[in-house]
Amino acid sequence: MNHRINFDTFFNSAPPTAILRANVPDFTVIDINKAFLDTSGTKPSDILGRGIFEAFPENPKDPNSKNNIEALRNSLTETVLNKNKTELPLQRYDIPIRGTKEFDTRYWQAINSPILGKDGEVEFIVHVTTDITKAIMLAKKERISFEVADRKRRELHTLFMEAPGAICILSGPTFIFDLVNPTFQDIFPGRELLGKPVLEALPEMRQHPLIEVLKTVYDKQETFEGKEVLTRLARHTEGPVEDIYWNFIYKPRCDFNGKVDGILVFAHEVTDQVVSEKRAQEIERQLKLALERK
Repeated sequence: MNHRINFDTFFNSAPPTAILRANVPDFTVIDINKAFLDTSGTKPSDILGRGIFEAFPENPKDPNSKNNIEALRNSLTETVLNKNKTELPLQRYDIPIRGTKEFDTRYWQAINSPILGKDGEVEFIVHVTTDITKAIMLAKKERISFEVADRKRRELHTLFMEAPGAICILSGPTFIFDLVNPTFQDIFPGRELLGKPVLEALPEMRQHPLIEVLKTVYDKQETFEGKEVLTRLARHTEGPVEDIYWNFIYKPRCDFNGKVDGILVFAHEVTDQVVSEKRAQEIERQLKLALERK
């Protein structure tokens, strides 16, 4: 029996995906699947053979557009230089409405995976995207209230549960895990989080400054962004405590009356990245010491 999978069938059944040439800084698009075309409202002739930033240029009406483009460019460049997968947990990137001068506001999560050539260098990048605009717009418009219609709640729940980034929702002043998507739960494979307050599910956090940050976000309705924040947590209930580093966003969730009733957490574990950076810094330090002794 022939179990070989037809690539075209597999590729076109995948999430929105583009294959990019690893030619920094242009990243020429050499293939895209139907889901990518449908999501971006484009035709193959709009994209193929063009650099990704030529096909999806800066939105002149958005003052942050240039920074958003650079965030994607940096992520793609990191994939090429480090030969490893990179992720963008939450990124606004507006796309042009073809045939007009207007842009459509979009929010994305993306994963960039390297494909190595025979010489061991990155030859192509598999750029997989998830359009989470509906989830973000719902968060802004309706504040993800528990009173949102069941249909919209199910849709939002599905979007969060299928998102490649780590997402959870903390409800009430005790920060109960009201939603934990699989990516977030995979970081703690041996711990039960759902339905428990943060300090019950993760008691190691009791003295951590992030608990005060959560209270500030909740009380003052302020968004907070953290980068490479260290936590010491056990991944399993009876397991050893580990250093876990995070990039994350805490965003207050409000009900229809504008009162905060929870916190949205978009997170990305960056432990391997931070550890690698620290090792590189230590090697550099030891090398300098050795040179100074000569």
